[in-house]
Amino acid sequence: DVGYYLSLIKYSDDAFENLVKYYENVDEPTVILLTGDHQPRIHDESMDSITKGEWHKWNNEEMMRRYAVPFVIWANYDIDGKTIEKTSMNYLQTILMETIGGDLTGFQKFQQDIQKEIPVLTSNGYWGADGKFYDLEDKKSPYYDLIQEYAILQYNDLTDYKNRVEDFFELKQ
Repeated sequence: DVGYYLSLIKYSDDAFENLVKYYENVDEPTVILLTGDHQPRIHDESMDSITKGEWHKWNNEEMMRRYAVPFVIWANYDIDGKTIEKTSMNYLQTILMETIGGDLTGFQKFQQDIQKEIPVLTSNGYWGADGKFYDLEDKKSPYYDLIQEYAILQYNDLTDYKNRVEDFFELKQ
């Protein structure tokens, strides 16, 4: 399974190279955000071999590293290049809009603020600006109230259709 995964990485790299080469020569301003939604499922036997069985002892923070997914934002025009050490999927749309100088929704502005305090937020837990890893339900975390506020906004955006605050989550036309 590891060999298969590495072959697909090579195939994906080649396809991305072809995509970029095509859009380098297009007059219309174009931006590409490339990411995946998770790491591959590597079978337990392979993980045992790669880590000498140590992965069975990993805590939530160490296990999250297994799910880290890189991303790249490319444009056929000048954009500010930067490296982001740690982030999470929920922030990618906001990072993309910041990078291209796009307008931000109220929710994306909220994400800009919360990302300063909680740079990585996933269903497995989060890292605070203090560099520590926290479980989502850790009421002693200095970020617990922010996590609760974020959860309420997510609920309003994704589930509470009847009471959704459209102007906060959508740009006005």
